[in-house]
Amino acid sequence: MTPPHLPTIADVRAAAEHCSYNAKLCRFACPVATATGKESVTPWGINRAIAAAAQAGAVNGATAAAVYGCTGCRACGGVCLPGLDLPTHVRAARAEVVAAGLAPPGVDAAAGRARTPAEELVAGATRGAGTVVYPGCRSADGAAVAALLAAVDEPYDVVREPTCCGARSIDVGLAERGLGEAAQLAGHLAGADRVVVADPHCARLLRTDHADDRVVALPVFLADLLDRLGPCLRPTATGRRVAWHDPCWLGRGMAAYQEPRALLVATGAEVVEPAHTREHARCTGGGMGYAEVDPPAAGAILAARAADLRCALDGAATVVTACPTAADRLRRAGLDAHDLSGWLAGLLPAGRL
Repeated sequence: MTPPHLPTIADVRAAAEHCSYNAKLCRFACPVATATGKESVTPWGINRAIAAAAQAGAVNGATAAAVYGCTGCRACGGVCLPGLDLPTHVRAARAEVVAAGLAPPGVDAAAGRARTPAEELVAGATRGAGTVVYPGCRSADGAAVAALLAAVDEPYDVVREPTCCGARSIDVGLAERGLGEAAQLAGHLAGADRVVVADPHCARLLRTDHADDRVVALPVFLADLLDRLGPCLRPTATGRRVAWHDPCWLGRGMAAYQEPRALLVATGAEVVEPAHTREHARCTGGGMGYAEVDPPAAGAILAARAADLRCALDGAATVVTACPTAADRLRRAGLDAHDLSGWLAGLLPAGRL
C-alpha cells in the first residue's frame, strides 16, 4: 500500500467549476445547508468558493468558511448527476487553507491520533496470520472484535504499534501529517494478505483513496463469516427491535448496505428502518472535523438524525451502527446506541466477551 499524491486545488478546479454552473439540485440533501440555512455551504457554494480560489491562485477567508462547512457525508453525491466527489474537493482546498494559516479553531483537535489496539485484541492475535485487523484511531470495540473472531476460530494478526491511517488529518487539511501517518501504517501492513478495518472512515480511505484491494470493512468481513458466526448468535436477540444507522463512509462511501443488516437479522432481531435510510441516511454531523469546527450546527444535524431514529423505533431507543463516531454522538443525543461489533459480541454466550 503506497499512499497516493493528494489532489491539489488546481487538480479539482475543473470539477468544482462544473458544479458551480449546475442548478443546486443537491441542496436538499446537504445536512449543513439545512442546519445553517447558508447558501455558501451548499455543495454548490463550496465548489464555487474552491473554483474562485483556484482561478485567483490563492485561498482567503471566504474559502476557509466555505470548505470547513462540510461533514463529508456524500449525501450530495448520491443525487449529483455528474457524480462529483465533494469531499475530495474539500480536502484539496483545506490543505491550502491550512498552509495559508486560515484554518478555523478546532482543526487540530479533529485530526487523527495514533492509538494502540485493545489488550484483548492483541492477546488473541496470531503473529504472521494473513488477516490483519486494524481498529482505526476511534474504534473502542477491540475486545468485542477479538471475541467475535475467537467465537468462529478465525486467526488474525494485529498492528501492535500506535498508528493512525491519516484519514482524519487529511480530512481537516493537515495533508503532510496525514500522508506521514498513512506511510507509517503502510509499512506495518506490508506483509498482510487481507486487512480488516473496524472504522469505516479508515476503511474507505485505505481501500478507495489508496487503492488497496486487500482492505475490507469489518461488517463485510463478519458477514462473510456468517455461516460460522450465525449459530453463535442466533436467536439471542429474537423480538428485539433495532434501528440500523447507515454510516456515511460505509454506506455511501463503500456501498455496504446489506452486510450489516444480514448480521442483525442473524441474531433474530427485527431490523427497523428509519425514514431516511441506506443511500439517503442522514448524517450525525461528526465527519471531517465538522463537530469541532461548528459545534452548534453539528448538534442540530445530530438532533435531526436522533429524531429520525426515535420516530422509527416508536419510543424505543436501541440503535446499532458501524461507525464509532456516529455511535458516540447518538449516545450523546440520549439514544441507546451501539457499535455493531460490540452489540454482536454482547450476544455471544456468557464468558466469550
